[in-house]
Amino acid sequence: MATTLNNLAGLYKAMGAYEKALPLYERDLEISEKALGKNHPDVATTLNNLAGLYKAMGAYEKALPLYERALGIIESALGKDHPHVATTLNNLAGLYESMGAYEKALPLYERALGIRESALGKDHPHVATTLNNLAGLYQAMGAYEKALPLYERTLAIVVEKLGKEHPNTQTIFMNFIMLRLQLAIQNRLGFDLHAVPEVKQATVQGVPLRSVQAEGMAAQADLQTGDALQQVDGQVVKSALEVVVVLMKKPAQTSVSLQVLRGAETLNLNLRLPEDYAPLAELGLE
Repeated sequence: MATTLNNLAGLYKAMGAYEKALPLYERDLEISEKALGKNHPDVATTLNNLAGLYKAMGAYEKALPLYERALGIIESALGKDHPHVATTLNNLAGLYESMGAYEKALPLYERALGIRESALGKDHPHVATTLNNLAGLYQAMGAYEKALPLYERTLAIVVEKLGKEHPNTQTIFMNFIMLRLQLAIQNRLGFDLHAVPEVKQATVQGVPLRSVQAEGMAAQADLQTGDALQQVDGQVVKSALEVVVVLMKKPAQTSVSLQVLRGAETLNLNLRLPEDYAPLAELGLE
C-alpha cells in the first residue's frame, strides 16, 4: 500500500498537482512509520520525498526538518559514509541553496562529494551530479574561479560515461556555457551580477549588481554597486541567466535600455556596448 501511495504521489508531483500529492505522501509516511518504525530507512525515503514536495511548493520551512530527520535516520541505519547519505546531503544542500543560505549548503555538498568519490569512484555519474551542484553553488556565490573547473570536470565525466547526446550531458554543457557567457559579458561591460536565491525569485524586484568596475561601460552608464536591473532592452529580468540571454546576442556599439531600481527610485539608463563586444564569438559559438 505504502509503495503504491508513494508512486502515485510521485506522479502527481511530476504533473505539478502538489495538492493531490501531499496527502498521499503524508499517508505513506504514517503507514511506513507504523509498519516499520520511525527510524527505518524506508521512512527516510518517504521523508525525503515529502520534503522534496514541500520544496517544490516553496514551503522551505516545512521541508528543512524533514530532510534533517531523514539524514539522521540514514546515518544511524547505514553509516555516515553510505551513498544514500550523500543523496540526502545533496537534497539538504539544495534546499539551503534555494533559501540563499550558501554557507550552510557548501559543506553539505562537499561532504556528499567526498562520500560519493570514496564509495563510487571519482568518475561515476553520481559524482558528476554533486560536482555540478557544487559548481552551481560557487557560481551563485560569485566564486567563478572555483565553479569553472568543477563544470569542466563534470562535463568530462558525463561525456565519457553518458555520451554527448545524453540529456544530463546537455544540461551540464549548457550550465558551463552560460557561466562562460556571463563572465564574458561581465568582463566587457564591467559589472558582476548577483544571483537571486530561489526563495526570492517570486518577489524579486530586479537582478542585483554585486559590483561595478570603475571606468567600465556599466559605470559610464551610471550603474552603481547595489543597483537592481529590472528590465534589459525592454524585457523584465529576474535572474542573472535572463540578463545574459538578453545581452548575449546584442551587436557591438549599440545602446541597450535599462530600467534600474536604486533604493526606492526607478531609473532609466542606457548602456553602450563596446566596439569589441562579441561574447558568442569570443566563446566560438557564432
